[in-house]
Amino acid sequence: MNVTGQIGKFAAKRQRDAIAQRMKEGMNFGNSSKVDWEDYNYPPLLQIIHFSLDDIEDAQAKSAVRWAHMSYRFVCFTLLFNIAATLVLVSSGAKGSFLNVLYSIFNFIIVSLVGLYSFYNAYKGLATNNMSMSLKYIMIQCLTIVFMVVSVSAYGANFNGLGSLKKANNASSKIKQMWVAWVIVESIMWIINLCTGIYSALKVQQNRREGRPTAFPLTENPT
Repeated sequence: MNVTGQIGKFAAKRQRDAIAQRMKEGMNFGNSSKVDWEDYNYPPLLQIIHFSLDDIEDAQAKSAVRWAHMSYRFVCFTLLFNIAATLVLVSSGAKGSFLNVLYSIFNFIIVSLVGLYSFYNAYKGLATNNMSMSLKYIMIQCLTIVFMVVSVSAYGANFNGLGSLKKANNASSKIKQMWVAWVIVESIMWIINLCTGIYSALKVQQNRREGRPTAFPLTENPT
């Protein structure tokens, strides 16, 4: 009887703990559902989406979103750097026609917009426990990582990857040092992007797996 009573108490305690955990998850989601998703404040000036790290209470989820945000911003910065580098190299006669500058601008527009959509899925997906949104981020981030690998190694057009070193070393003495410097700096930036991008994807994936299931439907605040 004593053993049976202890088993009964243990089972009752487990049931109470499970109920308390579900209530806690419900309260956490309730806080995130109070976020005004129509308060468009990001990126600055454009204000296309709503973004605030304060909307995320879970420390691990907040860290994952912070890394995803860092990855997105650094990609945009590197693409802007590529525009400047390509413009200088084209002006000096090292990189062909002005069409290469347009390629750089197109890359920035496309990758930055797709990256913003991807980042928003990571942010809102983790803020609202929506696994389908965070999965979209991981999938798009994997494609972005492929683009980063290409950017590190490719040459020609607007790409200034490590493959451009041979051509840069064979350039005239007036632009040789400048071109080599651009290639090295930009390649290092893409390598940093690659490391940051992979780590941010892993952080989001890890956080999705560790106790953040889609327990509640995604809701929007009424206007």
